[in-house]
Amino acid sequence: MPGVAEKYVCGTLHYTPATLAVLFGWLLWGDVTMTLMDSLPSLLVMQLKDHAISNQAMAILMGTLATTCNFALNPVISYSSDRHRGRWGRRRPILLFATPFVTLFLILIPWAPEITQAILRIHWIRAPLQLCPVAPIVLVFGLLIGLFQIFHVFVGAAYSYLIPDTVPEPFLGRFYGMLRIFGTAAGMLFNWFVFGQAHAHMRLVFAVFSLIYFVSFMMMSWKVREGEYPPIREERGHWFSPVRNYVKECFGEPRYWLIFVIYGAAGAAWAESAGVFGFFFWRDQIGFTEMEIGRLSAITDMASFLLAVPLGILIDRLGSQKSMMIGLVSVIIGNLLAFLLIHDRTTAYAIMFARRIPMFMIALSFGKWTVDMYPRAQYGQFGSAGAMVGALGCIFFGPLAGKLVDLWGNFYRLCFVFPVVFHSLALICSVVVYYWKKPNDLEPTNDKVDTPVLSTETGGQ
Repeated sequence: MPGVAEKYVCGTLHYTPATLAVLFGWLLWGDVTMTLMDSLPSLLVMQLKDHAISNQAMAILMGTLATTCNFALNPVISYSSDRHRGRWGRRRPILLFATPFVTLFLILIPWAPEITQAILRIHWIRAPLQLCPVAPIVLVFGLLIGLFQIFHVFVGAAYSYLIPDTVPEPFLGRFYGMLRIFGTAAGMLFNWFVFGQAHAHMRLVFAVFSLIYFVSFMMMSWKVREGEYPPIREERGHWFSPVRNYVKECFGEPRYWLIFVIYGAAGAAWAESAGVFGFFFWRDQIGFTEMEIGRLSAITDMASFLLAVPLGILIDRLGSQKSMMIGLVSVIIGNLLAFLLIHDRTTAYAIMFARRIPMFMIALSFGKWTVDMYPRAQYGQFGSAGAMVGALGCIFFGPLAGKLVDLWGNFYRLCFVFPVVFHSLALICSVVVYYWKKPNDLEPTNDKVDTPVLSTETGGQ
């Protein structure tokens, strides 16, 4: 049956139901361990607060550094990996290179206070540090977090691009649904069993989960195979030809500008609502203990887990664009209600759950939405452009948000206002994109071309 056989083909990769299940298993396990690893930096806000680091500095350390690295590196990684041809594929070499560095710096981050003390014992280093307006411990935290984020950008980008490169298109929707289910389950278990204990065992938690991530991602990168990719003509023109090609292809069509703004605004809204300030609102202004915050997050994750299948079916019926707009409207209303009505535990419980459903719907929609919006031949490149536009907003807005919280006397309730601003921007742009006809997929455009550079690996699973 040709139609059935075609379902199990992705480029030059040919699968059977059994080998496709194996592929799903490795990719999903990679996502689970990445979810656990991504949960670790969010724990640092407790340690940063212990050292009396300001909200503005925390916003820079936990948000601005990451988005700056994303802004600077993602376009380079995506453009070069889209065009790379090698025996290991175009995504796996990046994963194998960056994973050990991510692990190393993640393990070192909670040791920043001890590293700072050791550095300050060295006279020729201590003297200039004492002249710096930034506290030494902030500098050390910043250095370690920055190095971690640099290599994490490599891993995150390569992994996200590996999925559409290896998963057959007829199975992409259900794979992203399973990805969300498994990721939510991992986050739920982490929040229930680990979050409340992490403050007292920060270094042990970081070390154990970092090593689990290292072994799992190295194994996944080895086991998942990439196939051959269409030939790419290599640029032989000016040194700036790749930059000009990137800008022309990604930003030459105004419609893509709106898509990038939607992607970036939704990501920034999630970071501001669930990141630094959200934790301190629940702990310091509502009175939840760290254990309660972790377990409440786990319970809301369970609600998302149970809703994943029905919401996935709804998204398939409505389409990713309509589903995302419904989610955006709902989450804007939910954040406004949270800002106005949460004053005790009862209202906090109710609105926490009410906000979670539309936020989860947006997250589910985005997996398929980006595939629907971006040209498949340059999926990584366009994904990086969206991340870059979003990073610009976070780079400037994160420190401003922290400064506002400092000026207003640790008024952490603003964690509900920031998402309203970003989600409203995403909603306005989404409505425009919905009525804007999608252009045909683009093809790479180069100033000068030479002979094709052919892939050397057949690949297969």
